[in-house]
Amino acid sequence: MKIRVKNTRAKVKKVIDTHKEFKNSYFWSGNNKSDRLNWKNNFKFKFNKDSYEIIQECNSSAKNVYYSLSVYVNNVKKDIRCLKKIVWNIKK
Repeated sequence: MKIRVKNTRAKVKKVIDTHKEFKNSYFWSGNNKSDRLNWKNNFKFKFNKDSYEIIQECNSSAKNVYYSLSVYVNNVKKDIRCLKKIVWNIKK
């Protein structure tokens, strides 16, 4: 169980770090279709009887790249603060 908690903490920490990097970013994609960036990162976990789902997406259009983060706690949309609380509450 301890290994699973450490892995969850590491994944949540990585999401927070990625969000810090991209949240205020505005950048342009390349002209070639092969240059376009598209990725999606989803994972689910349980913590203190609550079910969490994290969805990170980065999509590009012809001109721009868009980043989004969605966090659901028991199927209710929340913001990144709930993830920061988890990292704070899980002991290293």
